[in-house]
Amino acid sequence: MPKILFVANQYAPNVIGGAELSVQTLVEELHGRGHQVAVASLSRDGTDSEDFVNGVRVYRVGSRNLYTPFTGPQHALVRAAFHAIDVYNPWMGHQLARILDRERPDWVSAHNIAGFSTSVWSTVKSRGIGLIQVLHDYWAVCPQTRMNKDGHNCERPCGVCSVYGAPKRYASRLPDVAIGVSKFAIEKHLENGYFPRARTGVAYNGRPYTRPTEYKPRTPGAPLRLGFIGRIEEAKGIEELLTALSRLPPDRWTLRVAGRPVDPAYLDALKERFPLPQVEYLGYVKAAELYQSIDMLVVPSRWHETLCVVVYEALGFGLPVLAARVGGIPEILEGHDCGWLFEPGNAGDLEANLRARLDGWPDPEGLWERAIQRRTFFTPERQADSYLALLEGREGSPPRVEARGKRRLAFAL
Repeated sequence: MPKILFVANQYAPNVIGGAELSVQTLVEELHGRGHQVAVASLSRDGTDSEDFVNGVRVYRVGSRNLYTPFTGPQHALVRAAFHAIDVYNPWMGHQLARILDRERPDWVSAHNIAGFSTSVWSTVKSRGIGLIQVLHDYWAVCPQTRMNKDGHNCERPCGVCSVYGAPKRYASRLPDVAIGVSKFAIEKHLENGYFPRARTGVAYNGRPYTRPTEYKPRTPGAPLRLGFIGRIEEAKGIEELLTALSRLPPDRWTLRVAGRPVDPAYLDALKERFPLPQVEYLGYVKAAELYQSIDMLVVPSRWHETLCVVVYEALGFGLPVLAARVGGIPEILEGHDCGWLFEPGNAGDLEANLRARLDGWPDPEGLWERAIQRRTFFTPERQADSYLALLEGREGSPPRVEARGKRRLAFAL
């Protein structure tokens, strides 16, 4: 079994969203199978330390940049300088080199590396170590990670992103394997010229799952209980959802909003613009608590979500999902008859879909079963199987040039 060092800018218990949980899930699944695994991550307090999380050694290193990616809003000039350094940060390469020399892995599995920079790729390949890059977002193409500007998705990098992205694109020749957490994620990088030499494929994220024991039907004639979960911000499409709901009969629906605002002023403005008594803002709650209290989840994201974990999480509770047709979301829902898709950013299309759901849906028990069946695809076991198959060359596209083997490669800007 190959020894694998995972590199991710955040690792448990430092978790913001789905990417961190997905990395932890994969690490612990491989660890449980007997693989030698370790993790290199950024520390939140700027110091270097080591600890263990569920039996896995975790190295936490201080950022050698102006700030870390998770320290909150910064002045525009400071952000620009951070992103410039974060293209290739040799100081972070030195940090990683110490860990590589101690662990001596066969493979390094890089995940979200904002804060580490592309020095991860060059440092790993300079030691002749196999290199995997797993794509949870669009950091290599867009320093903001989303390819979304002023509420609109970018099909190509803008001028600023092109400046930051050009050296990253050149450095992306180094990884041996590039894995998307969805087809959309890997294809978006390939169409912009990234990872030209890598074997490529998809390993959908997974989560531990326990099937519900019984079907709980929606109460006939009761208001449709809707749910939204995620960061409260423009890119998540909550304005379209509230706009659509404000046009529906007020006694036919309720909405529970789970999540914290990126900017509290934005949440205040939403409440003022949409004074809807049927909307309950919960703040942070555990996802399971929300899913058990609603009839349907709505995911109105504007940006190209690479996969969107909450969609398949909700399916696991037998909930149908009404979601925007963006990013990797259609890969979860299309062809499985357990939810519906609408055009992103289109409040009218969302309203029409909601109106069609107010009176229920045909064959609700069958939909419940189909939702749960689809959820069973997104498990840690399947995630790890797909990942290992790509690592070992049993799946995915072939390398686009002659295999590099264990040659020493060096890259510096």
